[in-house]
Amino acid sequence: MSHIKSFYLVFFLSISQFCYSQSSPASAERYLIDSAGLKADIIKLTDSLAEGRATGSAGSAYARNYITQKLESYDIEPLGINYEQVFKCGPFTAHNITGIIRSNTGSNKYVIIGAHYDHLGVIKDRTYPGADDNASGTAMLLDLSRLFSKAAAEKRRLGKNIIIIFFDANELSMSGSRYFIDNTDIPWSQFSFMVNLDQIGSSLVPPGGNKNYLLVLGSDRIPEWADEQLSLCLETGKTGLDLDKTFYGSKRFCKLFYMLSDQYTFAGAGIPALLFTSGINKNTNKQTDTEKTIDYKAMIKREKFIYDFLCQIIN
Repeated sequence: MSHIKSFYLVFFLSISQFCYSQSSPASAERYLIDSAGLKADIIKLTDSLAEGRATGSAGSAYARNYITQKLESYDIEPLGINYEQVFKCGPFTAHNITGIIRSNTGSNKYVIIGAHYDHLGVIKDRTYPGADDNASGTAMLLDLSRLFSKAAAEKRRLGKNIIIIFFDANELSMSGSRYFIDNTDIPWSQFSFMVNLDQIGSSLVPPGGNKNYLLVLGSDRIPEWADEQLSLCLETGKTGLDLDKTFYGSKRFCKLFYMLSDQYTFAGAGIPALLFTSGINKNTNKQTDTEKTIDYKAMIKREKFIYDFLCQIIN
C-alpha cells in the first residue's frame, strides 16, 4: 500500500510541476533575480540622504524619488494620475507609491503586492537606517515589479492585474494601507489576494538550524487552495527554504505579529492576505539595523519562492 501511495505522490508532483511550468507567467524569470540590484537598492534606501525615511521628512522624499524612478525605468504604469497617493497623517503629509501591471486576459481581478518604505527617521540626532525594516521588503518589491513587468512586456500570461504598493506611514499606525483601502475606487470584491513583504532580509533568528528560512503569517486566513500552493511551491521550487507558519511555535505571538503590518488592513476588509517576513531580531528598530546585517543569499531564496507563489496566485 505504501508503494501505491508513493507512486501517486510522485505522479501528483510531476503533474503539478508540468502545470506550474505551463501556467507561470515567467517560470524561468525567478532565476534572473537581480541580486546586485537588491543590494544596490538597500544601500540607496539606507543612505545618509534617506535619513531613516520618516514620513514627511526630506529623507522620505529622497526614498520616494528613488522608488518612482525605478518604477518608471521598468515601464510600470501609475495606478492613478501619477505614482503618488498623497494623504495627511496627523501633522505629516504622507505618500503611498502605487503602480499597476495589467492583466493580458481581460481580468477585472487584482493581486496586491505591498511593502512599506518608511521607517523611524532621525530621533534625538540619531539616524535609524531601517535596512531590514523595511528597505529589504522595498528592494524585494522593486525586483518583483521588474520581473512581472518583464513578463507582461514579453506577452506572458498574467491572469490577474497586479497592483504594486509601497506604503508610507506604516510606523504611524499603518496609516498608508488604511488610507489606500478606504479610498480606492476598485471594489474590494475584485481584490483576490494581498501579499505583504516586511522585514525579509535577516537570517539572525532562524526558527530551526537552517538560516534559509521564511516565516509566513496568515495561512489560516486564506483559502485552502492558496495554502496548498505554499507547500507545492516549496516542493517544486527547490530553494531549500524552511517554511514556518507559526512564528517560532507560538500561535498567540503569530496572531499578534500578524496584526502589526499592512496585510492586516486588507484582511480586515475580507481580502485573503499573507505576510512574508524573516521576523524581528536584535537590530529591529535600532541604529544597528544597517545594510551589513542583510543576508542576500537567504533573500534571493525567499524572493524565488515568493515569486513562484505569486505566479500561481495570479494565474
